[in-house]
Amino acid sequence: MRFYFVIVTIVLISCQKNDVDISNEWRLTSYVKGPGEMVKNSGFYLKIELTKDKNFTAFLNTNECIGNYTNGVKNFEITNLSCDSLCCDSSLSREALHLIMDSVETYAINGNVLKLSGSHFTKLEFNLVQ
Repeated sequence: MRFYFVIVTIVLISCQKNDVDISNEWRLTSYVKGPGEMVKNSGFYLKIELTKDKNFTAFLNTNECIGNYTNGVKNFEITNLSCDSLCCDSSLSREALHLIMDSVETYAINGNVLKLSGSHFTKLEFNLVQ
């Protein structure tokens, strides 16, 4: 009976998920802004940088935004975001940035792909910048 209890305890402890390190540079490849409205990268530019000290930087066509991010096992949130004047950036880049700021709630990472998801069918997919 003790052996069974020890095995169950070890399995439960080993199944706990830890935060995944998402700090890196990521380039947006596509996003979904609503049901059935997928936008592939065709003329927009958006790269994000997530640092280990929880700084967030978004690089658009000509401008950039800086702020902070928080993440847990799956949760993701941007805070204190301030941007240069949003002049001269493509409307698709600005739209993707607004989705990150307003809708994203969770993230998933699989190898070189970062997926941010949120309410209203929002999904953004980034590839690792190499």
